[in-house]
This record gives sequence, C-alpha cells and structure tokens, in this order.
Amino acid sequence: MRAVIIEDEPLAIDNLKFYLKDYPIEIVGSACRIQQAASLIKKEKPDVVFLDINLSGESGFDLLDKVEVHFKIIFVTAYDEYAVRAFEVNALDYILKPLKKERISKAVEKLLNNNHHELLHHKYTIDDTIFLSTGNRACFLKVRDICYLQADSCYSKIFLPEQTCKSSTYTLKKWEALLPEHEFIRIHRSFIINIDHIGAIKKQNNGTYSVLLNRMKDSVEISRRCASNLKYRLNL
Repeated sequence: MRAVIIEDEPLAIDNLKFYLKDYPIEIVGSACRIQQAASLIKKEKPDVVFLDINLSGESGFDLLDKVEVHFKIIFVTAYDEYAVRAFEVNALDYILKPLKKERISKAVEKLLNNNHHELLHHKYTIDDTIFLSTGNRACFLKVRDICYLQADSCYSKIFLPEQTCKSSTYTLKKWEALLPEHEFIRIHRSFIINIDHIGAIKKQNNGTYSVLLNRMKDSVEISRRCASNLKYRLNL
C-alpha cells in the first residue's frame, strides 16, 4: 500500500516511518502544509494518508476539502477532542501522540484487514501484484507469474515458474473468484491453471487428459467434467 504522511513535526514523521517499516506500506512522500499536501496527494494517489490535525496554524481537516478522498485516513494527533469530527469524515483510525508501537500496529492491522476485505470484492487483473501473507512470512508475486494453484485441504498452494511454491490461506474457490477469468480456469476440483502457461495437452491411456505447463516438471490432471470447458476456451 502507498502512504503519505502529513505532519509538521520531523521527529513525528521519523517515528511513524520507523514503526511502519516492517509492514507492506510504502511511504511515497510527506508534507507539512495543506497546499503542499494537496499537491502531493494529487500526484502520488496514495492508498492511505496519515494526517495530523494541527499543522502550523492550519487544520488537517481543511485538506479534505482540497482533494478527492479516494484514500483511507488515519489521524495522528496530540489532541483527543477532534475524534468525533474525525470519524464524521470516515477516518479509519485516530491515533494519539506520543506514538507507541502497539497502537500503530493495531491501526495498521485495521488498515490491512480493511483493504483485504475490499479486495475480496474485486477481481485481480493479469498485471496486478499480490501481497501474499503466509503466517509469519510475506511476499509479493505477480498474477501473470502464477502457473497453477492446487487445493491443499482448506488452503491452497501457488506454483510459480521453476517449481517455486507458495502457501496460501485462501481456498481454490476464493482464488477462482479473485483471479482474472480470461487467463485462469478451473480444470479439476483440485487445480486452477493459467492458460498462458500451457505448453502442451497430453492424452492419458485411460482417455483423460493432462496439461503440461511451461517451466514446470509435473503435469496437471484435467477432470472429465472440466475438459469441455477448457477445449472451448482454447478453441480446440
């Protein structure tokens, strides 16, 4: 996620950057005055703005009248009397100074969970990059690099080129709803493949078929029920 910090205290900016460095949040800029902040937001189009209220005689609320608010707002301020007004402008959270690691962590968790739930209602495109959390580890992967996905009990495995495999807490059903339907297709109750990675289709001795994927050693079975759909998609 891309973030902007609107704050007139350099130490507060440094502290916030320090507390955010371990999260999938990129600080793309900071500003200390309203007009400067408005220009920065219009240029960078952040996902979230960490916004102070008292900005050298200006009010952080005035910024919201100067930009289109297509971002989440987390107020970071030394004053608790503005909390009600903050939530009237749909702020995601309201953090009081001095900043504490535990409080920042709760705000970021709320931010990431909120973003996660929004993404569940929007399909990825083939050009998207996914932030994949796997327990205590996380990584970024490009949708177009996914060769296939395999069901793993209530979870799933994501196979990338050169036999690289990542685990996911998503089910195949959830992945099927998220991945772009023009590039990905369910070929078995246990498999979803990326059509762009198909190298060959092989007929088995029992009359069924399997898919050989580029740069992958193993083949992926096609169920009889899904075979006709795949043939249609490939104009076979």
